[in-house]
Amino acid sequence: MLILGGLGVLALVVAYTVGRVQTASHITEAKQKVEQIDKSQKQTKGQLDSEKAIVKQLEARRRLHMALLALDQRNFGIADQHMHAAAKLLGESQPAAGSDLAKLQQKIQSFKLVATEDLAGQRQKILDMAHSFDDLVPPAKP
Repeated sequence: MLILGGLGVLALVVAYTVGRVQTASHITEAKQKVEQIDKSQKQTKGQLDSEKAIVKQLEARRRLHMALLALDQRNFGIADQHMHAAAKLLGESQPAAGSDLAKLQQKIQSFKLVATEDLAGQRQKILDMAHSFDDLVPPAKP
């Protein structure tokens, strides 16, 4: 009877040890999967942030064009709003400090439209900014 009881205790100890080993391996696998998912999410977040910056830059370029259109219609207030929006969007895209894109953002931000009959000078300055923007962020190829 004592031998039978000893075998029973031994079987319980073996079963407990096997269960602990299996659980430990499952826990290790789960931790590795979580680490892989975290790494993947960080990469995805970085890509998403990069894509958001590009969208903001493209919207800033679009706003420069809209400012030109408003200026041609002699709507100086709307044109000025578009210029401010372009500068804000370009700043939100977080260009590297001191980069040409950051300098362009400052140039757009400091540009002041003046209501006047002769639009050629102001129009040319906005066009120059748009061309500079196109040189810095070339259009995508189809």
